[in-house]
Amino acid sequence: MLQFGILSILVAAVVASQVYAFGVSGENGPFTIYPGETKTLSVRLQNMVGGEDLNVRANLTQSAGIATLDKTDYFLKLGTYDNEVNITIHVPDDVPVNTEYHLNIDFVTVIPGSTSGVSFAQGIDKGLTVLVVSKTPEKPQPQAGGIQATTIILIIAAIIIVIIVVLLILRKRRK
Repeated sequence: MLQFGILSILVAAVVASQVYAFGVSGENGPFTIYPGETKTLSVRLQNMVGGEDLNVRANLTQSAGIATLDKTDYFLKLGTYDNEVNITIHVPDDVPVNTEYHLNIDFVTVIPGSTSGVSFAQGIDKGLTVLVVSKTPEKPQPQAGGIQATTIILIIAAIIIVIIVVLLILRKRRK
């Protein structure tokens, strides 16, 4: 019984000394993209707690055939929160509007030089949603020098008023 207690304490000490803490921040989406467009999305890796710098590996576990990672290995200095992970998204031209893609990135700590049979690593999954939308039609620009409808209506109204005033003056002179 005493041996079990000592063994438990030793295992707890080994596990506690191997605690790594990092986080992933960024929006989940839906990120909008139109057919034929290529866009870069990003999430941030953080290493704000713990006692050491970390190596983290990114793996795109669900890409839907439209996503790639610019790189996979990241070195996170202790106290940093702005380590960007860029995900390049390319949607083919023939994808229907309102198609929704679900992406997933798995981030895992990598212990450099670890040769032991047992190592502990922290992992975080980050899900992203991409929604295909139609290109918004461009608003026509007003032509320079053209007369707008409001101007035409005001000119016609002014002409009518002038005609009425002239007719009233001519009527008073006849009387």
